[in-house]
Order: sequence, then structure tokens, then C-alpha cells
Amino acid sequence: MTSSLLQTSRRVLFVGLLITMWAFAAYASPVVTWTGGTYVQSSWQQTVGWSFTANQTISVSDLEWYDPSGTNLLQHVVDIWTGSGVLVGTACVGSGCAGSSWAAGYWQTPVSVSLAAGPYDIAGWVDVGDSFVWFGSTVATDPSITFNMPVFLHSTSTAFPGSNTCCGSIGFFGPNFTEGTTPEPATMVLFGSGIIGLAGVLRRKINL
Repeated sequence: MTSSLLQTSRRVLFVGLLITMWAFAAYASPVVTWTGGTYVQSSWQQTVGWSFTANQTISVSDLEWYDPSGTNLLQHVVDIWTGSGVLVGTACVGSGCAGSSWAAGYWQTPVSVSLAAGPYDIAGWVDVGDSFVWFGSTVATDPSITFNMPVFLHSTSTAFPGSNTCCGSIGFFGPNFTEGTTPEPATMVLFGSGIIGLAGVLRRKINL
């Protein structure tokens, strides 16, 4: 009996730790990643981003701006529009924006936006000298979306870029977003602590 309880305790602890580590790895992962490209300073005032199709209803938990060095101090308005140009989500993203943080190469601002299945643009405004990735060579996406094409529009403030694109590049990468379907790290810490506590209870029963 004691041996059986000990084995059960070990199994509960092992499985719980695996689940907790998996959840941490999955948290706050941007929906789009890419390879290649050059982190360049913009020569114009423009709105840059990419269009995508939501393959299902999506809950957006963060709007983001790529800043790998953490030194780009300019603020960005990051917007999501429907394919017909209706604004459905917006946030100030970057140093100095309320609620922003910098993690994994991105400034992040929490939002609560629900996207129905369908076409969208996500883009952010850059001033002259501001930075974004130019000419990404390959792109990978979360299965919940399909990446369509890069989009941009010369503009003095953020504006719906529509289907304007150029140069045959895979992408202009600055804006991104995170889905809100994965539990937050604090929740997973509590979950992992509970698993460890359960294992401890089982061990105490063994020692009685």
C-alpha cells in the first residue's frame, strides 16, 4: 500500500510539473514569427503591418510592437481593422504607454478584443527614423490565423492600409498580437503549487 501511494505521489508531481512547464512555454506567444529581414529605420511616415484571416473566433489579449533591443523609445499606435476598414482594436504600445511592458523582444499592451472569423489588417504607425523589420523571408503563424501579405500606407498618422503592398516581401514586421486562450503565468504558478501540495499530502499519508 505504501509503495502504491509513493508511486502515485511521484506520478502526480511529474505530470503536474510537465503541464506547468508546457503552459509557461505556451504563454504570450505572438501569433506570427518570421525569419530573415533587416531591422531598419523608416525613411517615411507610414503605417506598416500585415493582413491575415482569422480561421476561428479569436480572443486578443495583447497588442505588441517588435523592439528586440528594447531601445526604440517611440510610442506606437497599433490597430486591428476588419478587411473593410472598420477599427476593432487599438492600443498605445511602447515605452511610456500606460500598461505597457517589454518581454521577448516586444513591447506589449493588454487589450480585450474578440475577432470573429474573417479578414483583418494589423498595423502600426512609424515616424521617420523609427524601426521595423523589412523583407522577412519566411513566416510562420499560429493555426488560428492565416498570414496573407504585408501592408503599408504612407500616412501622417495611423491609417487603414487596406491591401496596399509592395516589393514582393514576406512582411513588414513591427505589430503583432497574442491570443488570450492560454492561462497566465500567475495562474499556472498557483496550479503548479497545488500539484506540489497534493504530492506532499500523499507523502504525509505514506509516513503515517
